[in-house]
Amino acid sequence: MRCRAVTVVLALAVLPLASLGGCSGGGSPTGSPSSASSSPASSSGRSVDVRSVVTVGNQPCGVLVTPSRVWVSNYGDGTLQWVDPATHRTGPAIRVGSRPCGLARGGGSIWVENYGSASLTRVDERSGTVTATVTVGDQPYDVAYAAGAAWVTDWADGTVSRVDARTNRRTVIRTGGTPTGIVGAGGSLWVPVKSLDTVVRLDPATSRVTGHVAVTQPTWTAAAGDTVWVSSPQTGSVTRIDARTGRIVATVAVCPTPQDGSVASGGVWVPCQGGDVYRVDADSNAVTGPWRTGTANPFVLDAASGAVWTADFAGRTLVEVDTSTTP
Repeated sequence: MRCRAVTVVLALAVLPLASLGGCSGGGSPTGSPSSASSSPASSSGRSVDVRSVVTVGNQPCGVLVTPSRVWVSNYGDGTLQWVDPATHRTGPAIRVGSRPCGLARGGGSIWVENYGSASLTRVDERSGTVTATVTVGDQPYDVAYAAGAAWVTDWADGTVSRVDARTNRRTVIRTGGTPTGIVGAGGSLWVPVKSLDTVVRLDPATSRVTGHVAVTQPTWTAAAGDTVWVSSPQTGSVTRIDARTGRIVATVAVCPTPQDGSVASGGVWVPCQGGDVYRVDADSNAVTGPWRTGTANPFVLDAASGAVWTADFAGRTLVEVDTSTTP
């Protein structure tokens, strides 16, 4: 679910997503549920082991964990920052575009999607220097890196922009509808198109659409190995897709508004509107939680071995949670 998502508080996701009307099925979907839906955990909220709370910029939105740094895009400030995960020291604010959110890593760079300025900012991972700004489609929503390029979903244009890491040149792939999240798994790119009730499968080698999977109002994605997880805030669920076959394995009820999660420590961690975080087990699809992280709006989280980093879009904090002690 490399992502962002819905409802009344979120300036990034609410404005476009809330404006969508009724949706119709898109294309010729190949996926269909092959197992019964799971039910969410019924436990009351529990505290987790919070390792650190770091003050960053205004409305931190995207979070990206790399081997040596945790990168945060500050939607309200138009900046990118890094945090040292060992010392929790913050780096300088790097000016990018307007209303940045989605982040990706590849080609020696951090790629920042700027929702408010229809651009993609490329930042050198080592120096923190901006090396390029590339114009993409209108209202870019998310970004992923695969096959030597950054891939950006252009929400308002119904396209995906491919930005070559060698030349910074853009090419355009049409998906139709309103593409939101994007993630790579099983040799393909997976793009939820909420307005068409479908997840589009792209071949990064040819930049062609190779399939569709029917999912009700999908928005955000997470992936590990050959498994793709797609959240649907309107149905309160995440859909599990086998990236090799393009078929749905399970639909798991999580919370009323699942947002942008990440896979780590044997499960997918899903932030939900209102401050809760849930975990879906990668083996059994069982849901545990909710856990209280102290954030008012954990819009996006990213996970690494032993820790989950959650940005509070309602404030100025980045919270690190120890997952090794979380049931």
